[in-house]
Amino acid sequence: MRVWRRIIGDPRYRRTQYSDLEVRQVLGVDSIDCAVRKRRLMYIGRVVNADLPALHALLAARGPAGEPQEWLKLIMRDLAILRQHLYSKLGELPNPQEHLEPWWEFMRSHPSEWKSIVRLYSSARDGPPDKKTVMHEGSHAQLAVFQCVSCNMCFESHRQLSTHQWGAHGIKSHFRK
Repeated sequence: MRVWRRIIGDPRYRRTQYSDLEVRQVLGVDSIDCAVRKRRLMYIGRVVNADLPALHALLAARGPAGEPQEWLKLIMRDLAILRQHLYSKLGELPNPQEHLEPWWEFMRSHPSEWKSIVRLYSSARDGPPDKKTVMHEGSHAQLAVFQCVSCNMCFESHRQLSTHQWGAHGIKSHFRK
């Protein structure tokens, strides 16, 4: 961000004129989170298309309590964020945190379309979904951006979600680990 702020002439060492999001939007640059998310989504597309039984078994693997593996939870969250940003293209697919099989089938049957959809996702162009609410399932119901994978409660920030998960479910955040 310091480099990008220098480019637009708004260095951080004094009172700044623009937020980080505004700087990225002016320059058309994605956030680091967005770039990593896009890489993960491209990679999971390749894994699904590899058509190796062992890899498909890993995608269906569950922990001792029946919950998905940590890396699969991350993929599910990435898919949910992608769906929120590109609802016009992915709205017909179910919530990935409830049902993943249609997502895998879509990646298998339309690999080039999957790649182009993932490439469309950009945090700089669209900005993140509204911080507090996101339209969901095409209805008028609104949900918070951060959703607990254990009980589906929704929160306005990652910090609130982490606090809930630690207190209610005993799940440590990556930072606590």
